[in-house]
Amino acid sequence: MVPLGTTHDGAVAVSELLCSLFAAFPDLTLEVTALYHSDNAVISEVRMHATHCGPWAGMEATGKRINLPVVGIFLFEDDRMVCERLYYDSATLLRQMAVGV
Repeated sequence: MVPLGTTHDGAVAVSELLCSLFAAFPDLTLEVTALYHSDNAVISEVRMHATHCGPWAGMEATGKRINLPVVGIFLFEDDRMVCERLYYDSATLLRQMAVGV
């Protein structure tokens, strides 16, 4: 999660991240808007639609809907995914969640 400056390495850490994400945004859906590939990577542009219903990254639930553009870069070595990087604009997310507004 590049905007948060966090790394979640290994199956347990990734599982905990996903559990916390779905707890905070239980109605989360991803709409793929573009998909690209290279020899060792897949890049996806998606729109994340969700309602902020639980704590996320130290922020209490706001009940606000979000519609956030996100870019994911998935790196591969042979047939194994070895890394995923997610990029999004934190200011857009905070504004949509009405945090500090």
